[in-house]
Amino acid sequence: MDIETIKQQTYGLIDRLKKTTVDNGLAGGGNEYTVIIETFLYKFLNDKFIYDFKHEHAHVLGNLLGGGCPKLAEIVENPLTTDQVMYAGLKTQDLENYEKKHMEHYKLKYATPDSLKKDSSEVICWILENGFKKIVIHWDLDVLSPIDFRSLLCNEPHMPPVEYAVGDMYLDEIGRLINDISKAADIVGLGITEYMPWDAIRLNRTLSSIDIFKD
Repeated sequence: MDIETIKQQTYGLIDRLKKTTVDNGLAGGGNEYTVIIETFLYKFLNDKFIYDFKHEHAHVLGNLLGGGCPKLAEIVENPLTTDQVMYAGLKTQDLENYEKKHMEHYKLKYATPDSLKKDSSEVICWILENGFKKIVIHWDLDVLSPIDFRSLLCNEPHMPPVEYAVGDMYLDEIGRLINDISKAADIVGLGITEYMPWDAIRLNRTLSSIDIFKD
């Protein structure tokens, strides 16, 4: 699928979301519209690029920051500033070279898994220092340790260990972090990605092959 097609499909999505926000009374002050549109835009573009690049992540956040592919960046009506973005649970020692350059170029804030083990203070301080009242969270489940949470891409059964970096955080730690954030600001958007329920997928496949479960 070419960029122009993705662009036109994205505009169509935005138009439908605008109607949804109006129909449900969510477009009163403008901020709500921006949050909803940008959150769904991130998810939509991310899914498109994962599909087109065979599961290689294109950095859609670059578009929301006004960079990346110019044709897609122009879709974002209200680009984020770099001080409005923070990575939580980032393993900086495992970043690829192009990822390090991206972080350096945008000067993005981050908190490592170790800094979030005991408390959420690093993230909460960032919120308070910037005076943020509303927060959107993009939760990529790959931030979790494959030992603590099994339903991850890297945990495909009967496959050798993956060569890319895996997460270090525990589910309880993420739960605590999100709850702490909600006490410091209003969480107005929460997207969850990279859920791979391997056991459920395999069970469904097996049950589907058994005669008693067939139509």
